[in-house]
Amino acid sequence: SSLHSAAGLVSHPAPPAHPPTTDAPGRLLQSEITMSDPSEHAHHVHAAHAAVQQGNLALAKIHYAQAWRCVDVGTLIIGDSHVFTFLEAGHTLPIWLGAITMHRVARDAAAFLALSELDVHAGLDIVFCFGEIDARLHIMRQVESTSSTAKDIIGDLVERYVHSIAHIVDRPGLRCFVTTPVPPQPIKPGSPYAASEIAPLVERIAVAHELAEALISQAGIHDIGVIDVYRALRADDGCMQRDCASDEIHAYTQSGRLAAANLLLAAQGGNWTRSPLVI
Repeated sequence: SSLHSAAGLVSHPAPPAHPPTTDAPGRLLQSEITMSDPSEHAHHVHAAHAAVQQGNLALAKIHYAQAWRCVDVGTLIIGDSHVFTFLEAGHTLPIWLGAITMHRVARDAAAFLALSELDVHAGLDIVFCFGEIDARLHIMRQVESTSSTAKDIIGDLVERYVHSIAHIVDRPGLRCFVTTPVPPQPIKPGSPYAASEIAPLVERIAVAHELAEALISQAGIHDIGVIDVYRALRADDGCMQRDCASDEIHAYTQSGRLAAANLLLAAQGGNWTRSPLVI
């Protein structure tokens, strides 16, 4: 593909949370890197992942802030483990913050994440990648415990989430995007992802669809771009396409990651966003 021919790979630590993964950070044009060196980048990413696993998000953010400055990174992809779906995208840094929900971002906004914590500069693109956990575990549980419909709960959640993101990205010179959640997959009993509160697959299919539609609508109101992973990876039955599914919730296959990368590339106008620190 054109994506493969565009760039060589810089060595990078594998994400620690949900194997299997590749050991690539995103595709960086090594001959054009003008910051310090990739080994320092890898050090800070390893340290950030370790801090997330220890529950120390403040320390993780310090290391991520250092990591993006070490190499030619123009896009920060902030979210749960689905940030690693974008490992084939160019000049990106996945900022994995653990099993964080859309609800957490909607509730806490800048108290959860301030761009100053990541030393964000004008010229960066910021992608928020949350929602799969909400769709898999929480939304139908709320429906069952309240008198509200799934549509109403999703509408309220997405409105608060997008409003919070608009509040977080509160400085000029940045482009902001949200991703739609990946489509659901069947989850077998005994799976690491199986839990008593998981809704039946047919309900998760309906929730994922409604969540994606609500995100597209609300993002447009706030002039936020959309990376529609849901639609790109969805099969006719509403589940994830089989060649994209790496386990029961992620799209870590080559097909899944290339699809995500191409979506981001299109959103960026056909050219990867480069680091604002590149001279």
